[in-house]
Order: sequence, then structure tokens, then C-alpha cells
Amino acid sequence: MEVPFSMIRFDKRTVMELVILGAVIVGVTLLLYTLDLFHLFTDKDRLLSLIEEHRTYAVFIFIGLQVIQVLVAILPGEVTGFVGGMFFGPLWGIIFSTM
Repeated sequence: MEVPFSMIRFDKRTVMELVILGAVIVGVTLLLYTLDLFHLFTDKDRLLSLIEEHRTYAVFIFIGLQVIQVLVAILPGEVTGFVGGMFFGPLWGIIFSTM
């Protein structure tokens, strides 16, 4: 049985959690723009060069970018997934993309 939306009640805690979640998403997005990191999610060549420059930490950088991409819903995930496959190979690219 489906409950009509008008019957759903939000208590103060739920509303506060939603506001905090929205603020965190907006804050991370603004931080990415301010630090000029947003291009890493839209330009595969820049992402590849970043990972190649820091080869020792490539896996951690890639997984960190994947986490940010999942948390900030407006970031495109296609670029990071594609680069993961190119850089780490199909098997490891899939594994690192799904961690």
C-alpha cells in the first residue's frame, strides 16, 4: 500500500539532517570549483595526467575521486570510470571504481 506524500511527516531531526546533507553537497561542490578540481571530473586528459604524475598514489587518488563523485551527485561519473579502465585496465579499473 502506497502512502500519499501529504501523509508523510518530517520531524525536526529529519529536516535538520536533510538541510545538513544539502549544505555539505553544496559546500563540496563550491570547494571543488574554488580549488579548480572540478575539471578532473569533466576532462579525461587532465585526470590521466594527474594520475600519471602521482603514480605512487594513483590508486588512492582515483578511489578518492570516485568517492567525491558519488557524494556530489552533479559530478559526471563517466570520465572517472573511463579513466579507471584506461589507466588500471578493465579488471582493476572496475574493482577500483566500485570500492
